[in-house]
Amino acid sequence: MRDRLIARGNLADIEPMEIDTSIGFDDVGGHAEQIRALKETVILPLIYPEVFARFKIEPPRGVLFHGPPGNF
Repeated sequence: MRDRLIARGNLADIEPMEIDTSIGFDDVGGHAEQIRALKETVILPLIYPEVFARFKIEPPRGVLFHGPPGNF
């Protein structure tokens, strides 16, 4: 993978991603099931890394949202 990135251009040319820390779970719009799933996916591995390590569970590296705002 790294070789492919280098072949396409210099890694120094890649701009770091900006993270908007002002967005919280309250911004998900009251979709209780989606908020619960997000917390299980994002927060639990950060709070309990030893549990994930013990059961050899590798937490996801990201979450992809799709659809217009308010979409179920």
